Amino acid sequence: RAPAPASSSVVRGTWAPVNDKGNVLHFGLAHVNHDTDADTFRLRARTNADLATVRLVDTGSMTDTDRVATTSLEAMWIHGPFKLQGEYYTSDIERLANRDYTSTAGYVQGLWNITGETFGYKGGLPTTPKPDRPGSGMWQLGLRYDTIDLDDGAVEGGEMDTWTAGVNWYWRSNFKFMLNYVKVDSERQGLDDNPDIVEARAQFHW
Repeated sequence: RAPAPASSSVVRGTWAPVNDKGNVLHFGLAHVNHDTDADTFRLRARTNADLATVRLVDTGSMTDTDRVATTSLEAMWIHGPFKLQGEYYTSDIERLANRDYTSTAGYVQGLWNITGETFGYKGGLPTTPKPDRPGSGMWQLGLRYDTIDLDDGAVEGGEMDTWTAGVNWYWRSNFKFMLNYVKVDSERQGLDDNPDIVEARAQFHW
């Protein structure tokens, strides 16, 4: 017998009670509900380092899952060269033979354009400004905190908290250089793994 076609629903709404140039207050709410593929679902996360192949938190494959419902709340404030934003989500998984499973995660981050540029806002999303002085570029400092909890009942996916401090240089609108320091604090199935990571990236597009 062929499997039934997967069904899903997605909705996202945003509201900006303040929306002026250089001064924005934004709120958002999103919900996704979908069938799992072959009644199997897995959650895992990297350590805020794209080149890292190891996931320190990982639920493994849950082979008796039916549907996944994820709800997230977001907020953002832009004031001149400063931007503060965050998001929190909770995800509920209906299981066929075991207790239902819930995971949570969130982040909060702040950015400061120390050369004075302000962020844009369009279609419910922030936009990165072009440098005011292309000869020297735009310098940006950032700090971010992430948390994720994949432990629930018999599923020991682990918990991870991550701090990231970084500096970005936008020389032109099509070139940037990023340097980050990442501090990770994770625990899974009674074992701690707390790496320190330094990462750099140069990006150019045309």
